[in-house]
Amino acid sequence: MTPMVPRFSQSSPKAKPPSADDPQFNSSLAVEIVTMAVHSLWTNKLRTGLTMLGMVIGISSVVAVTSLGQGVKKATENQIQSLGSDVLLVLAGAASSGGIQMGSGSASTLT
Repeated sequence: MTPMVPRFSQSSPKAKPPSADDPQFNSSLAVEIVTMAVHSLWTNKLRTGLTMLGMVIGISSVVAVTSLGQGVKKATENQIQSLGSDVLLVLAGAASSGGIQMGSGSASTLT
């Protein structure tokens, strides 16, 4: 078995990436990229359409769920505020020992 030889030797000069100042890069390469992208989208119409539909459905569902959550939060805050400040009563929970519940208010408190 022959050892694998690297495809590019380390002694070869590295290709310089195109800079934004290079007019050859700005015009011909950009046009070629856009042309290739549009051609790819046009030839794969079903895939493009389904991808766009998935993005629309995904974004719409995120917006709907977010606004629904904010609406529920606001409605809950309004209901609690309409009760007044002296109606809310908080009790300690029920204690259980060995699977047997002791009843409401039987849990030990900090005071």
